[in-house]
Amino acid sequence: MFDGVLAWFDRPYSQLLIKTSGRNLYPQESGAWGSPSWDFDIDVGYTPAEIDAAWGFIERQPDWWEKLSPLNGAETLSSCIFDLESRHDIYFVTARRSGLRVKQQTENWLRNYVGLAHPTVLMSGDKDLVAEVLRLDAYIDDNLPNAVAVAGNVKLHADLAVRCNVKPKFNTKVFLLDKAYNQSTHIDGVIRVGSVGQMLDYLILDL
Repeated sequence: MFDGVLAWFDRPYSQLLIKTSGRNLYPQESGAWGSPSWDFDIDVGYTPAEIDAAWGFIERQPDWWEKLSPLNGAETLSSCIFDLESRHDIYFVTARRSGLRVKQQTENWLRNYVGLAHPTVLMSGDKDLVAEVLRLDAYIDDNLPNAVAVAGNVKLHADLAVRCNVKPKFNTKVFLLDKAYNQSTHIDGVIRVGSVGQMLDYLILDL
């Protein structure tokens, strides 16, 4: 729930891909970061070798992730972070892998743009298991499969609790940040929102 929610990944990655490949395959300047596809680099015609070269560059940089620009969600979170942190444990779960000191880069980014002195960053692509282990109250992502996986795990435990006549282990509210690349029909257990602020408003009203 980091890139695409708090940090702007698409544009710098696309610009890097153009630079390392020597080819600009995007039909227009905004095409790279306005694509309706999650795999926009593949869809516009870059080869696996060209994509690997771009990621190879990222892997060698000590501050690539740290220099990403913030999205509106970071500003929203920053404006209320002290109140949230005083009442809740806040976790930032990311599947970032490529790069030097990725966890530290992500923590530095949160200090700079969100104002957290000691952010808790967890490196994992298994978002459904993280939500279960941490018993998260709420979770937001821009990746449709991640949101579906977390919601599915919540439902699985809820159904099991009904059969066993016990209280569910966790009941995470799952939010999907509305993007062109994650459009789908209605998904049970997933709440689509237009911003991080809308998610926070929803949680406040639901208390």
